[in-house]
Amino acid sequence: MKKRQKIIILLMRNVLLMSTALLAACAEPVGEHATIIELQESAMEAEALVEVVRGDIALVTDLEAWVGPKMEQLTFGETGFFGEYKVQLGDQVKKGDVLAAPAVKNLQDEIAAKQKELESLTVDYEYQKATLENQKAIAQLGLDRVYEQLESTEYGTPEYTALCVQAGEADEQKKRLELQLEQLQETYELELPHCRRQLSSLKQQSSGNRIVAPFDGTVVATAQVQYGERIDTNLYYVAVADESVTYARCEAVSMNAVQGMERIVFWKDGHDYEVNFVQRDSKFYLEMRGRANDNFTEFQIVDPDGELAFGDYGLIRMTSKHKEDVLLLPETAVGSMNGTPYVYRDVDGKKQQVLVETGMRDGLMVEILSGLEEGDAVYVQE
Repeated sequence: MKKRQKIIILLMRNVLLMSTALLAACAEPVGEHATIIELQESAMEAEALVEVVRGDIALVTDLEAWVGPKMEQLTFGETGFFGEYKVQLGDQVKKGDVLAAPAVKNLQDEIAAKQKELESLTVDYEYQKATLENQKAIAQLGLDRVYEQLESTEYGTPEYTALCVQAGEADEQKKRLELQLEQLQETYELELPHCRRQLSSLKQQSSGNRIVAPFDGTVVATAQVQYGERIDTNLYYVAVADESVTYARCEAVSMNAVQGMERIVFWKDGHDYEVNFVQRDSKFYLEMRGRANDNFTEFQIVDPDGELAFGDYGLIRMTSKHKEDVLLLPETAVGSMNGTPYVYRDVDGKKQQVLVETGMRDGLMVEILSGLEEGDAVYVQE
């Protein structure tokens, strides 16, 4: 208890000594030992300056892209009826392997019916031709007989006149038969090749209308289709992935837009990879019409060192225009007055408004064509 009281007394003594010293300091003349404190402008309130620099500027469009294997969607070459898939999802296939085939039974029935039609066409033609030729021959014989009778009949008699009428009728009949023969021949020459082409197409469907693998790869998709359904050559039935080729897939970009770019690369983690645009056939665009969420564009990535992995994400970076070694300023330093761009240049710590001519803009930087020089200090505008 006595020890605690002693500590409190010492503390009070120290407080009194400090108070006395402070009072003494306040009593000293101001001019002799006073400390002068200069208030400086807050760094937060100071206006920022930027310099006109030389550099490159480009108009770039970035699209998120996914890295995956090359994929090709396949369909039948001819119409017909679907038969079966020869593969399942995930199967490894070799180039030339049959992936899907048509229904052969239905095709065989069609082939038999078309073969019978072809045979009937030929038989009917031969029969009608023989009949008409026989009728024509009979008409010719009758005409010859009338001519013989005319030679032995006195000219101008009623008998001669009647024979002339018979000769005219026989000649007209002969001409009609010749015309029918000509029409029969023309019809047959039109129908026969058409029927033969149809038969040939059916036979081709039976033996060659199959979906085959265009390269070594993996089956990654098959359409939901039942046996006997009519084949639609505008739709895809099997998709095969080639894992030896690396693709970047992004949202749909028109072919005209791609062709108008100066440069297109795939960008990931600060590294650019050259790419080649993958042009699609007309069936792809027909199928994707009206399906914006499923539509996409693909680029083949040049990755000789195998740095990329399937499933990686990056950017398809498309440069439509670029300039090198030009004067640049940040967008925040350039203002506009009635459509005329201007800046505030620093001249000995004072602002001087300067009208400038601008060029390309990339959203961050502005190209300065005239009005400023490299190294000029310019105020950032709010």
